[in-house]
Amino acid sequence: MDARVRQRSSSASEAARAALVPEPRKRGRARALSWHGTVGVWIIAALLLLSVTGLTWSRYAGETIGDVRTALS
Repeated sequence: MDARVRQRSSSASEAARAALVPEPRKRGRARALSWHGTVGVWIIAALLLLSVTGLTWSRYAGETIGDVRTALS
């Protein structure tokens, strides 16, 4: 098998684990790509959280957050 072909995970949980945790057993480029992907997923998650929580500080959302809270309760 060609070394450049990425093997597919057999289950969704294995795929999720591969995205969230780097694979230290890999060597060379495969290890670097594993780390690159893992760090990217965690950074995106943090940026999304920051974006969502920052909406209450924006001018538009800050003015209407009271209406949203009333509608949700």
